[in-house]
Amino acid sequence: MRVWFIIMALAFTPEVYAQDGECADGLCGAPDESGGGGGGGGGSILIANTDQGDTSQYADDYDEDGFEDDFDNCPWKANPEQLDRDSDGWGDACDTCMTSWNPNQFDRDSDGLGDYCDEDLDGDSVNNTDDNCSALPNPSQVDTDGDGLGDVCDEDDDNDGVSDMYDECPLLHRRDYNRNMKCANDMDNDYNYDHVDNCVNVPNTYQEDHDRDGIGDACDNDRDGNGIEDSSEWSPKSFVQTEERLEDTTPKSTGGCTTVSTSIFGAFNVGFLRR
Repeated sequence: MRVWFIIMALAFTPEVYAQDGECADGLCGAPDESGGGGGGGGGSILIANTDQGDTSQYADDYDEDGFEDDFDNCPWKANPEQLDRDSDGWGDACDTCMTSWNPNQFDRDSDGLGDYCDEDLDGDSVNNTDDNCSALPNPSQVDTDGDGLGDVCDEDDDNDGVSDMYDECPLLHRRDYNRNMKCANDMDNDYNYDHVDNCVNVPNTYQEDHDRDGIGDACDNDRDGNGIEDSSEWSPKSFVQTEERLEDTTPKSTGGCTTVSTSIFGAFNVGFLRR
């Protein structure tokens, strides 16, 4: 009786068939993995009802160069000679620096050349020796403050002593005095906005303007407004020395008539007159 039940169970066991459309190309069964299986290294995994094709799952010798992956210095690229001229553990066939020791194989710009031997680390077409940011791409080489560090890697682009992270005006050497998070228009940082500053490019906090011509004394070539540039006029020291010689202007008696020179040139030169 028990035998009969077993026979009946086997007879009515449903077969597993692929669903309509599955394996439409007719390639069903275990994947045809590169390197095959066997050899005691684990081999391929058999997965029923799957398309065949190369997979990246574990295999004994993925690149089929005769060296098992655990002992292959280029497991993903065939190199039956296993040449490794720089002895860094990576075969010449896949080494990013074939003749330079670089076991880490770093290649920040992913150009196939390892950082250790790449003349352009960041791949911006500017050689490391000329690049003001050799580790970060900046083909324009913009350097706002001219300190030798490109803006891309400079923490203070405008060189105003405030890190770009906290600088409201990271590209302008000026401060946000009104704290409105906008770049204040104060080119000379004298606490006077440019539109009211009588010397936009020269610091003059107190805005002195003795001749009231709208040009601050700090940048006015004619501070007394007499039409003669300050550089061409007598200095204040010379004027004081002239005043000290004014005793020579004492009125002189000439035949019953007293005369006094009213000429400005006479007044300034009386010290040189002979009695």
